[in-house]
Amino acid sequence: MSNSARALQAFRQAGVARPCALGRSAAYARRAASTASSSTATRGASEDGQIKHIPASLARAGPREATLPPARLKPVSPSHFTGRPQYIDAVLNLEDLIRQSKRALQQTFLVEPHSTPPPSSGTRWLTRTDLSNALTRPLKASEYRNLTDLLTTLGRWSQLLQSHFASGQHGHEHQYLADKVGKTLQKFVRKDQAAAVAETLDRPEVTRASSHVDELGRAYARGRRKDASARVWIIPVKTEAETETAGASGSAQSAASPKPALDPLSIQINNRPLSHMFTNPIHRESVIYPLRLASALGAFNVFAISRGGGSSGQAGAVAHGIANCLLEWYKEQARLTGDATKVKELAKLLHKDGIVHRDPRVVERKKTGLAKARKAYTWVKR
Repeated sequence: MSNSARALQAFRQAGVARPCALGRSAAYARRAASTASSSTATRGASEDGQIKHIPASLARAGPREATLPPARLKPVSPSHFTGRPQYIDAVLNLEDLIRQSKRALQQTFLVEPHSTPPPSSGTRWLTRTDLSNALTRPLKASEYRNLTDLLTTLGRWSQLLQSHFASGQHGHEHQYLADKVGKTLQKFVRKDQAAAVAETLDRPEVTRASSHVDELGRAYARGRRKDASARVWIIPVKTEAETETAGASGSAQSAASPKPALDPLSIQINNRPLSHMFTNPIHRESVIYPLRLASALGAFNVFAISRGGGSSGQAGAVAHGIANCLLEWYKEQARLTGDATKVKELAKLLHKDGIVHRDPRVVERKKTGLAKARKAYTWVKR
């Protein structure tokens, strides 16, 4: 009820027929009516007719504002309005774990940037029906395929996480990440494999399939430069004591099938010595540069197969492959000995120099209307 209506009601109760004729008394009556209405709002009547006092805080806020809930509740999930929040949340969670795993492994120099994860361990995930029940919504074939692809990728990175971070030697944050990834994968593994996955998490081991070093100690890597590519193997040179021990144990076999002895630091490319493969001394220096940088000159024998490109491209590809081989070999030694100091120093040195990164520079293409890539024809006025 407005103030004017309350004033009119007060005049009628007082027996005044024409309130407009009272002049200033009408204003006093309106003020009295508004005061009475406000006092009535701050006091309530109980069931027995007695006046009950209402707190001032509720009187200021108003009875409706104090008792009604918020106008709109905040959704629990950010993907609430997508129409399929359970599926979107699962995808975002898996993608975030994959991103965190790659970042953690790269920060500890366990993997190179843009490297592929280890081979899959063949984990069997929940069926489409079971996964739909777990997410409380039916999944399309494309959605189920997307989820299983993300789970497989996370499982491949999880092998490295469990082998390097589960023990806590790289810090509690990385250990927490490994535990979180393991628990997330266990939710989506079939029941017949859940026990095997739990046993693997409790007893982490590194499979040799995830390493580029074979059982004979040979490290393998690929290198690229321009249009050339190279496959490179490095083998540690045996010391004199190891050579004598091996000769004493296998003297009979060596007499039956003699093998040519290799000199220390034997570098063979396409079954040809380094000096015959590259006649330019600049190309030969670029090949052995990674060994000089790692202070490993004379410690490894190098075998490479190079294809494509020219002499400079093949030399750069072999050098790129040697640098990657050195990293893989020292990583394997760090895994066997438990001391990662050497591999961290070497990785920092090689990454700072840039020898482990592929050189993206190529010959600039010729432009239409120009003699070469940038050379222009002589301009004649007439």
